[in-house]
Amino acid sequence: MRLVYATSMGEGGDIVRARELAAELVEDGKRILGPDHLTTLLARASFAYFTGQAGEIRRAQELTTAVVEDLTRVLGADHGYTLFIQGGLIRWTALSGEVERARDLNAAIVEEVQQALGADNLLTLGHRARLARWIGEAGDAARARELAAAVVNDDKRVLGPEHRETLAARSYLVRWTGEAGDPGRARELAAKLVDDDERILGPDHRHTLFARVQLARWTGESGNAEAARKLATVVLKDLVRVYGAHHRYTLLARGWLAPWSREDL
Repeated sequence: MRLVYATSMGEGGDIVRARELAAELVEDGKRILGPDHLTTLLARASFAYFTGQAGEIRRAQELTTAVVEDLTRVLGADHGYTLFIQGGLIRWTALSGEVERARDLNAAIVEEVQQALGADNLLTLGHRARLARWIGEAGDAARARELAAAVVNDDKRVLGPEHRETLAARSYLVRWTGEAGDPGRARELAAKLVDDDERILGPDHRHTLFARVQLARWTGESGNAEAARKLATVVLKDLVRVYGAHHRYTLLARGWLAPWSREDL
């Protein structure tokens, strides 16, 4: 329950407190349950995740590498938890600047997870969605769009249209549709995603906020600069309110929305 609480704090925007709670749970887990207990290992993974969310990408990569090694030793390389946490390692690898390496690692783990758990397993679908992301960030937006579209279709079939994994995959599809050269279609997809994210996840959830960032971005890219400016102004204020002015989410959004946002935000 404490780990769930820490995660909910982080999802709500309080990354600092979530990290503190995870750190406390790591120490208590080691003392009471032992360093190799699953609760302790998952608490370490959570601490690593919130370390990265707080902006310490390299440190998160180091911490997650150590957790993956211990999960592999304790549970095995093909265990679901090991395969899941490897996704975090891939994420921090990419965000530390090694995007092509992350893409290759992600492609390999898709094969491993599909073989171990099946093509329609939640973990397989999640890794496929993230593979689309890293392929796009490595420079192939058209291929990323194809992969994201396929994952969205499979997510809807297996998980349903309102599952969080489906919503996350739709976010990738919005981005790579726009970056592959169709900003008008990306704007349409983003508008629908904003509506669904707000209804299902809530207005301050990070997925909702980034759906709104994408809506502002592709509204501007489609030629409606005035509407994009209005959308960008509001969403950037909300990001500052939820995460703070210097959080990497806020800074990333500022970069994307720079052509349509005011300097004083």
